Amino acid sequence: MNVAARLRGGIFALIIAGLALCLPGASAHAAMTVTAIDCGQGDATLIKSNGHAMLVDSGDASQARSVVRYLKKAGVKTLDYYVATHPDADHIGGSVAVYKNFKVKRTLYSPKSSTTRTYKRFLRYMRAEGCSYSHPRAGATYKLGSAKVTVLFGGSKHGDSNDGSLVLRAVSGKVSALLMADASTEVESKLMRSGRTLRSTILKVGHHGSSYSTSSSFLKRVRPKYALVSVGRNSYGHPTSTVLKRLKRAGVKWYRTDRSGSVKLVVSAGKVSTRAKASTSTAGGGSSSSGSSASSGSGSTASSGTAVYLTRTGTKYHRSWCSCLRYSKIKTTLRSARSRGFDPCKLCF
Repeated sequence: MNVAARLRGGIFALIIAGLALCLPGASAHAAMTVTAIDCGQGDATLIKSNGHAMLVDSGDASQARSVVRYLKKAGVKTLDYYVATHPDADHIGGSVAVYKNFKVKRTLYSPKSSTTRTYKRFLRYMRAEGCSYSHPRAGATYKLGSAKVTVLFGGSKHGDSNDGSLVLRAVSGKVSALLMADASTEVESKLMRSGRTLRSTILKVGHHGSSYSTSSSFLKRVRPKYALVSVGRNSYGHPTSTVLKRLKRAGVKWYRTDRSGSVKLVVSAGKVSTRAKASTSTAGGGSSSSGSSASSGSGSTASSGTAVYLTRTGTKYHRSWCSCLRYSKIKTTLRSARSRGFDPCKLCF
Protein backbone atom coordinates (compact mmCIF):
# COMPACT_ATOMS: atom_id res chain seq x y z
CA MET A 1 0.00 0.00 0.00
CA ASN A 2 1.47 3.38 -1.03
CA VAL A 3 1.69 6.45 1.22
CA ALA A 4 -1.30 8.18 -0.41
CA ALA A 5 -3.50 5.14 0.17
CA ARG A 6 -2.45 4.97 3.81
CA LEU A 7 -3.28 8.64 4.29
CA ARG A 8 -6.70 8.18 2.68
CA GLY A 9 -7.35 5.20 4.94
CA GLY A 10 -6.32 7.15 8.04
CA ILE A 11 -8.51 10.12 7.16
CA PHE A 12 -11.46 7.79 6.48
CA ALA A 13 -11.00 6.15 9.89
CA LEU A 14 -10.98 9.53 11.62
CA ILE A 15 -14.19 10.56 9.85
CA ILE A 16 -15.91 7.32 10.91
CA ALA A 17 -14.75 7.80 14.53
CA GLY A 18 -16.02 11.38 14.52
CA LEU A 19 -19.42 10.31 13.20
CA ALA A 20 -19.63 7.61 15.87
CA LEU A 21 -19.14 10.17 18.61
CA CYS A 22 -22.02 12.22 17.20
CA LEU A 23 -24.45 9.32 17.24
CA PRO A 24 -27.02 9.29 20.12
CA GLY A 25 -25.73 7.18 23.00
CA ALA A 26 -22.33 6.72 21.40
CA SER A 27 -20.50 8.48 24.21
CA ALA A 28 -20.17 6.49 27.44
CA HIS A 29 -19.85 9.75 29.38
CA ALA A 30 -22.69 11.99 28.22
CA ALA A 31 -22.62 15.45 29.80
CA MET A 32 -25.07 16.26 32.60
CA THR A 33 -25.37 19.04 35.17
CA VAL A 34 -27.14 18.82 38.52
CA THR A 35 -27.83 22.14 40.24
CA ALA A 36 -29.31 22.74 43.67
CA ILE A 37 -30.86 26.18 43.11
CA ASP A 38 -30.61 28.57 46.04
CA CYS A 39 -34.26 29.17 46.99
CA GLY A 40 -33.98 29.63 50.74
CA GLN A 41 -35.58 27.01 52.94
CA GLY A 42 -36.98 25.01 50.05
CA ASP A 43 -36.09 22.68 47.20
CA ALA A 44 -35.50 23.28 43.50
CA THR A 45 -33.07 21.11 41.52
CA LEU A 46 -32.26 21.52 37.84
CA ILE A 47 -30.97 18.58 35.80
CA LYS A 48 -29.73 19.30 32.27
CA SER A 49 -28.36 17.01 29.58
CA ASN A 50 -27.63 17.89 25.96
CA GLY A 51 -29.93 20.91 25.95
CA HIS A 52 -32.80 19.10 27.69
CA ALA A 53 -33.97 20.13 31.15
CA MET A 54 -35.85 18.70 34.13
CA LEU A 55 -36.80 20.83 37.13
CA VAL A 56 -37.42 18.89 40.32
CA ASP A 57 -39.52 21.09 42.65
CA SER A 58 -39.66 24.87 42.55
CA GLY A 59 -39.20 26.21 46.08
CA ASP A 60 -41.61 28.36 48.06
CA ALA A 61 -43.75 31.00 46.32
CA SER A 62 -41.73 33.72 48.06
CA GLN A 63 -38.61 32.46 46.22
CA ALA A 64 -40.23 31.91 42.82
CA ARG A 65 -38.50 34.91 41.26
CA SER A 66 -35.08 33.54 42.23
CA VAL A 67 -35.86 30.15 40.68
CA VAL A 68 -37.16 31.68 37.44
CA ARG A 69 -34.15 33.97 37.24
CA TYR A 70 -31.75 31.05 37.63
CA LEU A 71 -33.51 28.97 34.97
CA LYS A 72 -33.40 31.81 32.48
CA LYS A 73 -29.73 32.44 33.24
CA ALA A 74 -29.09 28.74 32.62
CA GLY A 75 -30.62 29.13 29.16
CA VAL A 76 -33.79 27.18 29.91
CA LYS A 77 -36.75 28.04 27.68
CA THR A 78 -38.55 24.72 27.72
CA LEU A 79 -38.72 22.13 30.47
CA ASP A 80 -39.00 18.57 29.22
CA TYR A 81 -40.20 17.68 32.72
CA TYR A 82 -41.34 19.49 35.83
CA VAL A 83 -41.43 17.19 38.86
CA ALA A 84 -43.47 18.05 41.96
CA THR A 85 -42.15 15.57 44.49
CA HIS A 86 -44.86 16.19 47.09
CA PRO A 87 -47.43 18.87 48.06
CA ASP A 88 -45.43 20.88 50.63
CA ALA A 89 -45.32 24.60 49.87
CA ASP A 90 -41.52 24.82 50.03
CA HIS A 91 -41.37 22.38 47.13
CA ILE A 92 -44.28 23.41 44.86
CA GLY A 93 -44.92 27.03 45.84
CA GLY A 94 -42.97 28.32 42.84
CA SER A 95 -44.76 26.05 40.34
CA VAL A 96 -47.17 28.77 39.19
CA ALA A 97 -44.25 31.01 38.20
CA VAL A 98 -42.63 28.07 36.40
CA TYR A 99 -45.74 27.44 34.31
CA LYS A 100 -46.10 31.14 33.57
CA ASN A 101 -42.51 31.62 32.41
CA PHE A 102 -41.61 28.35 30.68
CA LYS A 103 -43.13 25.81 28.35
CA VAL A 104 -43.52 22.57 30.29
CA LYS A 105 -43.91 19.43 28.20
CA ARG A 106 -44.69 17.00 31.00
CA THR A 107 -45.41 17.15 34.72
CA LEU A 108 -44.72 14.27 37.08
CA TYR A 109 -46.24 14.61 40.53
CA SER A 110 -46.77 12.62 43.69
CA PRO A 111 -50.09 10.85 44.34
CA LYS A 112 -50.03 12.48 47.78
CA SER A 113 -52.60 15.29 47.69
CA SER A 114 -53.33 18.27 49.92
CA THR A 115 -56.15 20.69 50.68
CA THR A 116 -53.90 23.76 50.82
CA ARG A 117 -54.34 26.74 48.51
CA THR A 118 -50.79 26.23 47.27
CA TYR A 119 -51.54 22.70 46.11
CA LYS A 120 -54.86 23.69 44.50
CA ARG A 121 -53.12 26.48 42.57
CA PHE A 122 -50.46 24.03 41.42
CA LEU A 123 -53.12 21.67 40.06
CA ARG A 124 -55.03 24.49 38.37
CA TYR A 125 -51.99 25.90 36.56
CA MET A 126 -50.67 22.45 35.67
CA ARG A 127 -53.94 21.58 33.93
CA ALA A 128 -54.10 24.97 32.23
CA GLU A 129 -50.56 24.56 30.87
CA GLY A 130 -51.72 21.93 28.42
CA CYS A 131 -48.87 19.56 29.26
CA SER A 132 -49.28 15.87 29.92
CA TYR A 133 -49.23 14.97 33.61
CA SER A 134 -49.20 11.79 35.64
CA HIS A 135 -48.26 10.05 38.87
CA PRO A 136 -45.15 8.05 37.93
CA ARG A 137 -44.72 4.52 39.23
CA ALA A 138 -41.56 3.10 40.74
CA GLY A 139 -39.38 1.76 37.96
CA ALA A 140 -40.55 4.25 35.33
CA THR A 141 -37.64 5.68 33.30
CA TYR A 142 -37.55 8.97 31.41
CA LYS A 143 -35.03 10.04 28.77
CA LEU A 144 -33.40 13.43 29.27
CA GLY A 145 -30.95 14.14 26.48
CA SER A 146 -28.25 11.48 26.83
CA ALA A 147 -29.14 10.92 30.47
CA LYS A 148 -31.96 8.88 31.92
CA VAL A 149 -34.00 9.45 35.05
CA THR A 150 -35.59 6.56 36.93
CA VAL A 151 -38.29 6.80 39.58
CA LEU A 152 -37.14 4.70 42.55
CA PHE A 153 -40.12 5.52 44.77
CA GLY A 154 -43.46 6.63 43.38
CA GLY A 155 -44.73 8.33 46.52
CA SER A 156 -47.83 7.34 48.44
CA LYS A 157 -51.39 8.60 48.91
CA HIS A 158 -51.28 7.72 52.58
CA GLY A 159 -49.32 8.79 55.63
CA ASP A 160 -47.01 11.73 56.09
CA SER A 161 -46.65 14.28 53.28
CA ASN A 162 -42.84 13.99 53.33
CA ASP A 163 -43.04 10.23 52.85
CA GLY A 164 -45.23 10.83 49.83
CA SER A 165 -42.12 12.19 48.11
CA LEU A 166 -41.06 10.97 44.69
CA VAL A 167 -37.45 9.71 44.74
CA LEU A 168 -35.46 9.98 41.49
CA ARG A 169 -32.11 8.72 40.22
CA ALA A 170 -30.50 10.42 37.21
CA VAL A 171 -27.73 8.60 35.34
CA SER A 172 -25.20 9.88 32.80
CA GLY A 173 -22.57 7.34 31.85
CA LYS A 174 -20.94 6.10 35.06
CA VAL A 175 -22.15 9.06 37.13
CA SER A 176 -25.49 9.10 38.93
CA ALA A 177 -27.44 11.47 41.16
CA LEU A 178 -30.00 10.37 43.76
CA LEU A 179 -32.65 12.97 44.66
CA MET A 180 -34.43 12.20 47.94
CA ALA A 181 -36.84 15.18 48.22
CA ASP A 182 -38.21 15.08 51.82
CA ALA A 183 -38.26 11.30 52.18
CA SER A 184 -37.55 10.03 55.69
CA THR A 185 -35.58 7.04 56.95
CA GLU A 186 -38.78 5.00 56.61
CA VAL A 187 -38.72 5.49 52.83
CA GLU A 188 -34.96 4.89 52.84
CA SER A 189 -35.61 1.50 54.45
CA LYS A 190 -38.18 0.66 51.77
CA LEU A 191 -35.70 1.57 49.07
CA MET A 192 -33.00 -0.62 50.63
CA ARG A 193 -35.44 -3.54 50.67
CA SER A 194 -36.61 -2.91 47.10
CA GLY A 195 -33.50 -4.31 45.45
CA ARG A 196 -33.19 -1.25 43.19
CA THR A 197 -29.79 0.26 42.48
CA LEU A 198 -29.12 3.00 45.04
CA ARG A 199 -25.39 3.54 44.69
CA SER A 200 -24.94 7.08 43.38
CA THR A 201 -22.10 9.53 42.91
CA ILE A 202 -24.22 12.49 44.02
CA LEU A 203 -26.80 12.53 46.81
CA LYS A 204 -29.40 15.26 47.07
CA VAL A 205 -29.79 15.01 50.85
CA GLY A 206 -33.30 14.28 52.09
CA HIS A 207 -35.45 16.85 53.89
CA HIS A 208 -32.90 19.69 53.98
CA GLY A 209 -30.61 17.73 56.28
CA SER A 210 -33.24 16.75 58.86
CA SER A 211 -32.17 14.09 61.36
CA TYR A 212 -35.17 12.04 60.18
CA SER A 213 -33.40 11.39 56.85
CA THR A 214 -29.99 10.23 55.55
CA SER A 215 -29.42 7.36 57.95
CA SER A 216 -25.95 5.85 58.32
CA SER A 217 -27.13 2.54 56.82
CA PHE A 218 -28.59 4.38 53.83
CA LEU A 219 -25.34 6.25 53.25
CA LYS A 220 -23.47 2.95 53.25
CA ARG A 221 -25.74 1.68 50.49
CA VAL A 222 -25.61 4.85 48.38
CA ARG A 223 -21.89 5.54 48.91
CA PRO A 224 -22.00 9.08 47.50
CA LYS A 225 -18.90 11.17 46.84
CA TYR A 226 -20.80 14.45 46.80
CA ALA A 227 -23.90 15.68 48.62
CA LEU A 228 -26.15 18.68 48.00
CA VAL A 229 -28.09 20.23 50.89
CA SER A 230 -30.87 22.66 49.92
CA VAL A 231 -31.41 24.83 52.96
CA GLY A 232 -32.00 28.42 54.02
CA ARG A 233 -32.55 30.39 57.22
CA ASN A 234 -34.90 28.25 59.31
CA SER A 235 -36.08 27.43 62.81
CA TYR A 236 -35.75 23.67 62.49
CA GLY A 237 -32.01 23.36 62.91
CA HIS A 238 -31.57 22.17 59.32
CA PRO A 239 -29.17 20.82 58.37
CA THR A 240 -28.70 19.00 61.66
CA SER A 241 -25.24 18.32 63.02
CA THR A 242 -26.26 14.64 63.19
CA VAL A 243 -26.57 14.39 59.41
CA LEU A 244 -23.46 16.48 58.72
CA LYS A 245 -21.40 14.23 60.98
CA ARG A 246 -22.75 11.17 59.14
CA LEU A 247 -21.65 12.71 55.84
CA LYS A 248 -18.21 13.48 57.25
CA ARG A 249 -17.75 9.94 58.61
CA ALA A 250 -18.73 8.57 55.20
CA GLY A 251 -16.09 10.74 53.49
CA VAL A 252 -18.65 12.73 51.52
CA LYS A 253 -18.05 16.29 50.28
CA TRP A 254 -21.17 18.32 50.97
CA TYR A 255 -22.37 21.65 49.64
CA ARG A 256 -24.99 23.90 51.28
CA THR A 257 -27.04 26.41 49.35
CA ASP A 258 -27.24 28.70 52.39
CA ARG A 259 -23.44 28.96 52.36
CA SER A 260 -22.58 28.64 48.66
CA GLY A 261 -25.71 29.85 46.87
CA SER A 262 -26.81 27.73 43.91
CA VAL A 263 -24.45 24.75 43.59
CA LYS A 264 -23.87 23.33 40.12
CA LEU A 265 -22.18 19.95 39.70
CA VAL A 266 -20.91 19.30 36.17
CA VAL A 267 -20.64 15.73 34.92
CA SER A 268 -18.18 15.24 32.05
CA ALA A 269 -16.09 12.26 30.93
CA GLY A 270 -17.17 10.30 34.00
CA LYS A 271 -15.99 12.97 36.42
CA VAL A 272 -17.77 15.54 38.57
CA SER A 273 -16.54 19.10 38.97
CA THR A 274 -17.84 22.29 40.58
CA ARG A 275 -16.71 25.81 41.35
CA ALA A 276 -18.49 25.74 44.71
CA LYS A 277 -16.51 25.30 47.89
CA ALA A 278 -17.37 22.24 49.95
CA SER A 279 -18.51 22.82 53.55
CA THR A 280 -16.44 21.39 56.38
CA SER A 281 -18.24 22.46 59.56
CA THR A 282 -20.52 19.85 61.14
CA ALA A 283 -22.34 22.47 63.22
CA GLY A 284 -26.10 22.32 62.68
CA GLY A 285 -27.86 25.06 60.76
CA GLY A 286 -30.90 27.15 61.53
CA SER A 287 -31.49 30.56 63.04
CA SER A 288 -33.07 29.34 66.24
CA SER A 289 -31.97 26.87 68.89
CA SER A 290 -35.55 25.63 69.22
CA GLY A 291 -35.28 23.59 66.03
CA SER A 292 -32.29 21.58 67.16
CA SER A 293 -33.28 21.25 70.79
CA ALA A 294 -36.38 19.29 69.82
CA SER A 295 -34.89 17.12 67.16
CA SER A 296 -35.70 13.88 68.92
CA GLY A 297 -39.24 13.93 67.57
CA SER A 298 -40.74 12.65 70.81
CA GLY A 299 -41.70 15.97 72.31
CA SER A 300 -39.91 14.95 75.47
CA THR A 301 -38.18 18.31 75.82
CA ALA A 302 -41.51 20.00 76.53
CA SER A 303 -43.66 19.60 79.67
CA SER A 304 -47.20 18.23 79.42
CA GLY A 305 -48.64 21.69 80.05
CA THR A 306 -46.70 23.31 77.21
CA ALA A 307 -48.84 25.08 74.60
CA VAL A 308 -48.90 23.35 71.22
CA TYR A 309 -50.97 24.00 68.12
CA LEU A 310 -53.18 21.90 65.86
CA THR A 311 -54.56 22.40 62.38
CA ARG A 312 -58.18 21.85 61.37
CA THR A 313 -57.50 18.70 59.37
CA GLY A 314 -54.06 17.51 60.50
CA THR A 315 -53.02 14.66 62.78
CA LYS A 316 -49.90 16.33 64.25
CA TYR A 317 -49.27 18.90 66.97
CA HIS A 318 -46.88 21.77 66.31
CA ARG A 319 -44.84 24.53 67.88
CA SER A 320 -46.10 28.09 67.40
CA TRP A 321 -43.58 28.89 64.64
CA CYS A 322 -44.14 25.81 62.49
CA SER A 323 -44.80 26.50 58.79
CA CYS A 324 -47.59 23.90 58.83
CA LEU A 325 -49.74 26.39 60.76
CA ARG A 326 -49.95 28.78 57.83
CA TYR A 327 -53.70 28.33 57.28
CA SER A 328 -55.04 27.24 60.68
CA LYS A 329 -53.70 27.42 64.23
CA ILE A 330 -55.66 25.92 67.14
CA LYS A 331 -54.05 26.27 70.55
CA THR A 332 -54.10 23.43 73.09
CA THR A 333 -51.77 21.76 75.59
CA LEU A 334 -49.29 19.01 74.90
CA ARG A 335 -51.13 16.76 77.38
CA SER A 336 -54.44 17.28 75.58
CA ALA A 337 -52.96 16.76 72.13
CA ARG A 338 -51.37 13.47 73.18
CA SER A 339 -54.52 12.22 74.88
CA ARG A 340 -56.47 12.88 71.68
CA GLY A 341 -54.05 10.79 69.66
CA PHE A 342 -52.06 13.55 67.94
CA ASP A 343 -48.41 12.87 67.09
CA PRO A 344 -45.51 15.37 67.09
CA CYS A 345 -44.80 17.18 63.82
CA LYS A 346 -41.49 15.98 62.35
CA LEU A 347 -40.61 19.50 61.25
CA CYS A 348 -40.76 21.24 64.61
CA PHE A 349 -40.46 18.48 67.25
